[in-house]
Amino acid sequence: MKKLLLMVILFGAGLLIATQAHALTFVDVVDPEPDVALSMFNPSYTFTHNILDHGFNPATNTITSANISIRFWDQGFDWIATENATISFDGNNDVANFEVDTGTYSYLVNAAYLQNDGLLNVTITRTWGNFWFEDSTLTVNANASSVVPEPISLLLMGSGLVGLFGLRRKV
Repeated sequence: MKKLLLMVILFGAGLLIATQAHALTFVDVVDPEPDVALSMFNPSYTFTHNILDHGFNPATNTITSANISIRFWDQGFDWIATENATISFDGNNDVANFEVDTGTYSYLVNAAYLQNDGLLNVTITRTWGNFWFEDSTLTVNANASSVVPEPISLLLMGSGLVGLFGLRRKV
């Protein structure tokens, strides 16, 4: 009886260990060479961040947060007006019209855009002036959990262990 109790305790502990989540970070960088000029002749640029290439698995990883940092540079003068742009994620205008200067712009990304397929399509559209897109870094934090066995599987495994223990006692 003590052995059966020990087996049940070890089995339960194994299940607890199997269901623990682990924190993961995925980083994807898009860096076109040469930098992309956005002007009246080339008013928009679209690119895709892919965290699948870095080990993200939509079936076992749950995104907890995502942040994108986009770097631009500007020649530093525009005698007509300021440079302006919009950014959209997966076709949704998440970031309003903003002024572009040389520097890094960071935005939170809705995790729902990435969770199903691990891809984030980004479109930068120039609304006024000329500037250059330098690079973009997507940082995604996620939890990874082991696959939790179904209750029927646990019942079958438990009854099999009890049966083996009972068979050993009879022999």
